[in-house]
Amino acid sequence: YRVPAMIATMATMKLLFGIAGLTCKGYPVTTFPSWYSNLGGGQILGGFPTAGIFFVVSIVVFGVILKYTKYGRNVYATGGNLEAARLSGINTTFTRWMAYFIVQLMAVCAGIILSSQVRAGNHSYAQDWGLDIICSVIVGGTSFNGGIGTVFGTVVGMILVSSINNILTLMNVSTFYQYMAQGALILLAIVVNQLKDGMVAKIEN
Repeated sequence: YRVPAMIATMATMKLLFGIAGLTCKGYPVTTFPSWYSNLGGGQILGGFPTAGIFFVVSIVVFGVILKYTKYGRNVYATGGNLEAARLSGINTTFTRWMAYFIVQLMAVCAGIILSSQVRAGNHSYAQDWGLDIICSVIVGGTSFNGGIGTVFGTVVGMILVSSINNILTLMNVSTFYQYMAQGALILLAIVVNQLKDGMVAKIEN
């Protein structure tokens, strides 16, 4: 029914949070095998944290995919102009579904790493991460209109947003002001992206 991806994502997220809460009856799950904690909190290769290695490998792999592969070019083309991409022979349905699958797979991996680090699983974990993620992606230069963005830019945006949150927390700034700062940062990034997209469109015309 051509439901907007953002709306479908948020609705599905709330649905799964509810299912998870009913499954564990509101209580955290702590009965994990001993080896499970090593997935997110362990070390390999002479002391390197497994979570850090997974993070770096993910950046490299998806950075290469987006920049140097046919599928990566199809992703940019589909995001930039769906109809033009379809008319040019790109299988836009496969491209979008594969992108959704990859994103969900990485979300599952992130959930495993988080539960491994805290040695518990709870439906309430990471519920407030959505705003931080959106903020990081937009601040990192990804266009809301699609077709523009890089993995490296997203990482930079994530570091910037995390640094701002940490600074505000260390300064004992109220959580409500932190939400206001995040919202202002998102709006500023969207305005900058819109202005940049407008300038690019004028240059192309």
